[in-house]
Amino acid sequence: MSLKIVPVLQPRASRKQKLQDWKMQYGDEAQFVSKDGFPFNCFDDIWTLNAFGSKGQQLDIGFFHTKDWSDELQCHLRLAMAKFATKRAEITMNGNLRSTLNTLFITSFSKSEIEGHWPLMLEHHRKSVKSLLKGLITVDKAAYSEACNWVEKNYKKATPNTNPYDIENGALSEFEVQSFERELAKKMKAKLIDLGKDTDDFKSQLSKLTVVKQFIMLRLVYALVRRPCNLYQEKWSDVLPVGASFNDEKDIAQEDMEPLGFSDEDELQVRLWKAKDKSGFRQSVERYSLRLNAKMTQEVLCYRQAYRRCLQFSLAASNVQVTKEELDVLMMRSPIAFTPSFFNTPFANKAEVFQALSEKGAGFHDSSAGIIKNIAKAVGKLDFKSNRVPNMKVGNNRFRHTVGTAAAIMGADVVEIANLLGNTTTAAKIYVDMSDDQRANIDNKFIGNTKLKKMFDADISTLQQQTKYTMSDTDGNKAGQAKSQQSCSSCDEVKRPLACYGCNNFQALEDGDHRNIRDDAQRLYDKRIAEGDPTYLLGKLATQIKWVCVTIVICDERMVNRSVLNAN
Repeated sequence: MSLKIVPVLQPRASRKQKLQDWKMQYGDEAQFVSKDGFPFNCFDDIWTLNAFGSKGQQLDIGFFHTKDWSDELQCHLRLAMAKFATKRAEITMNGNLRSTLNTLFITSFSKSEIEGHWPLMLEHHRKSVKSLLKGLITVDKAAYSEACNWVEKNYKKATPNTNPYDIENGALSEFEVQSFERELAKKMKAKLIDLGKDTDDFKSQLSKLTVVKQFIMLRLVYALVRRPCNLYQEKWSDVLPVGASFNDEKDIAQEDMEPLGFSDEDELQVRLWKAKDKSGFRQSVERYSLRLNAKMTQEVLCYRQAYRRCLQFSLAASNVQVTKEELDVLMMRSPIAFTPSFFNTPFANKAEVFQALSEKGAGFHDSSAGIIKNIAKAVGKLDFKSNRVPNMKVGNNRFRHTVGTAAAIMGADVVEIANLLGNTTTAAKIYVDMSDDQRANIDNKFIGNTKLKKMFDADISTLQQQTKYTMSDTDGNKAGQAKSQQSCSSCDEVKRPLACYGCNNFQALEDGDHRNIRDDAQRLYDKRIAEGDPTYLLGKLATQIKWVCVTIVICDERMVNRSVLNAN
């Protein structure tokens, strides 16, 4: 029979009086400002720490009254926690410190008590206790220094698995990348088609938009190689056509940002904000914006178009009338990753809407934890395969390992890799400081013989008779033919036939116009470099150019061999 421990809640009157007495005693010393600029009193039971969502994210420490703590310890913990809140994000306060205090049965934070609980604590609890004690000694050094010194001496930080080649948590193989990209493209296409239906039904549109948001977040994390803590700061003002200046973002008309206004060659650029920066929300911008390719540009624009419709529905439901120009401004200020309550929040008037959606404010922005959940939901709906492990899981870290290892293999130095991943050179060193054995563990066959064999293993004369399968560019340069018309027609690659090189369904023509296709691709690459794009953003284009170059070599060899045989 288990014993259920029921917390004893102090009478409300005595709690209220005790907190009021502390407020009087400490005065201005009880007033703090959170990391995101929100004032709070540490002797309140609920602290609003930021503006995310409709009412901000809060830290509820009302459970303090259920703990078997002395009044002195509760007072000290409130002061220590408040000091942490001035420097730590809400997710750290709620997910780590609050969770630890609410879970562990610690009554005094004495050395003997901590020492007794230590062997049973999980790693994250030990880390939080260490942080809490460091905060407590700033309040009363004599009372907590002994326990703090013991923890400092006995705390050993767990060594994370930072092997970027680990088959379960590290870089994805080429097979896994292709399977993931294929499934994501297929699912995204289906969801966007569905989003284009029932456009006059607000409830239906919002439901579909919420699902598409999950896939857009997954697409952006994968394409931009940035963390959710970067993306949760993004507003629509951070997504503009390539060539537009972010200084002139207010001059971009909505008509210029609709899918039909973009050709297959047009691209969007994304301005990014630094995540782990002490300056706060949307205060420190990354030096370079990043491009979305033409395919992703169309996806984001379709999402944006439906987003605008839902915003119009939402304003109409609140009887708030705005001009087209005002709606454009509200769109620019709106978060790309929105909270579930955004479009259902009633507004009293136009001024309240503009106050909620400010240029630098975090109102209705989903948190990084919320984006992580959205990404997980999207991944759970994909049926991709692995050639190495069953039930493969993917996420932000695996995407970053995939890009980091690929960049290292292509010869990028640690600074280039750090810029590519948006982190420090210290963090990027794991991709260049590796042994030959580690390099061999990843499936990094950049130009694999098996693929080349499949590109040339069919009878050319047979395929040449099937003209409907022939792939050529807009200038009429023929590249090859598809082995399966069905597989080819379901492909979402925009840059055909350049993107066809290396595909298992592609059959290269020996006398194809590969050199012209290569030269066009090289000119595009050189143009992007001349426009200031760093080389690490052009990895896929560079890969396709190398595929074409290898195809040219093999075609030339085969034609020479054929000429020799015919001469004999």
